[in-house]
Amino acid sequence: MLLRASPIHNRRLQRIALALIGLGVLILAAAIALGCWRNVQAARAQEDYLQRVFLAVQGKPEQPPPFLTAGRQGMVYAPGQTALAFVEGFLPHEPLFVRLYSRTQGLLDAYQARADVRGQFAAARTLNLDKDSEIYTPPGGLWFQVEALSGSEQVFRFRLESDHQPEAAVTKGVYPPVTSPGTVVAFWCSRLLPDEVPSVIVAVDGQALRPGRIQIETYPIGPDGLLLGTLVVSLDDPTGEWRVFANHCQLDFPVRSTLDAVTVEQGVPHVDHTP
Repeated sequence: MLLRASPIHNRRLQRIALALIGLGVLILAAAIALGCWRNVQAARAQEDYLQRVFLAVQGKPEQPPPFLTAGRQGMVYAPGQTALAFVEGFLPHEPLFVRLYSRTQGLLDAYQARADVRGQFAAARTLNLDKDSEIYTPPGGLWFQVEALSGSEQVFRFRLESDHQPEAAVTKGVYPPVTSPGTVVAFWCSRLLPDEVPSVIVAVDGQALRPGRIQIETYPIGPDGLLLGTLVVSLDDPTGEWRVFANHCQLDFPVRSTLDAVTVEQGVPHVDHTP
């Protein structure tokens, strides 16, 4: 004798079947969406790879900044150029002792400075072969020695050669490319005339800052037509999209707030290492 299912039982089975069908449709849609996302990511990665390969083949790799860093040593300069060392890795606001040495004449210059909120500093010297000049620099091996009050030390080596012919590279930029209030920024612009007067204007989010508000230091334009300079983003300066007009160059970089990493207590910022 066959048992006939009740109408209530049939409705329950229908609901379960519809739920299973809906769940299968959702799983299928999620799988299709995931596949499309992976395809888009793979296409972007491939496009980026091809772009880098194209630049390498065309001889246009990303150019390093035209100054000394911890990983960029031994640069060769011509008279009239400026040797700049961008120093990183010290403690915030740590007192520094900066010395310039010559392999042939020993100590040439010495002064005190202070690291910024990120432990950075920029040391610079315009290289002059005029022996009557206050900044006379003998040719040959030279190096900046930057020593912190704590005893840590960094050395940046370079050479000055009287017959060196620098290449006039086509380059411009800022370093670091992203920064925060309380830091120093190095900037550069090429293809200028050696006797051209440096002119720098700074704007934030499209609004020009009044002259004198930003601490800016520019150096004489060398025989390679390179304008080199530094600016200090103080703790009171606004965050946002910064734009530097350096002669004919336009340089853009963001200044981001680091209140999550830097705490200000009694006017003295320090790094918060709390995870």
